Amino acid sequence: MAAIAAAMMAIGTGSQMIGQYQQGKAEQKISNARAQIELMNAEQAQKRAMEAAKIKAEQGQKLMARQKAAFAASNIRVDVGSPLVLEAQTRADVLKDIGYILDEGEMARVSHINAAGMEKAYGRMRKRQSLWDMIGTGGKGFGSLYSMGGNAGWWGGSGGSVSSSSSGAAPWAGGNVGGGPTYA
Repeated sequence: MAAIAAAMMAIGTGSQMIGQYQQGKAEQKISNARAQIELMNAEQAQKRAMEAAKIKAEQGQKLMARQKAAFAASNIRVDVGSPLVLEAQTRADVLKDIGYILDEGEMARVSHINAAGMEKAYGRMRKRQSLWDMIGTGGKGFGSLYSMGGNAGWWGGSGGSVSSSSSGAAPWAGGNVGGGPTYA
């Protein structure tokens, strides 16, 4: 009967060990997939920023053209004085807006790249941790199996039998104060 229990314990421990290792590998795969998504998001953030900057530049060109047309319609020369100042200010404002758009896109891109790096690192850590978990499970399970074999006398000797003496003496003196098992 003890042999069946030992075999079941060994199978259970081995299954747990394999499961822990497989879980670590799966978590690493998931983290790598998430990292790939983050890298694609980084690329998209940059593309969106470039497109938004292009749209802002086109809007700025149209605004400056409307301003020139309005001045011309009012018989104001557009190549001197206030119209030139307004055009320069409009151009500066548009360029500043484009700069903000590109900076925001770069920050989003870098944020996604950093998130990808964190995902990859987490995956490596989980796989490594699963190996340590597997080793711990193996040590615990096979240690218990070894102890069971020792108690059953499988490793030679008489085995460590468990008795329930209630003589009242201290356990280290050969008796049992609490009534629990003592080990001979």
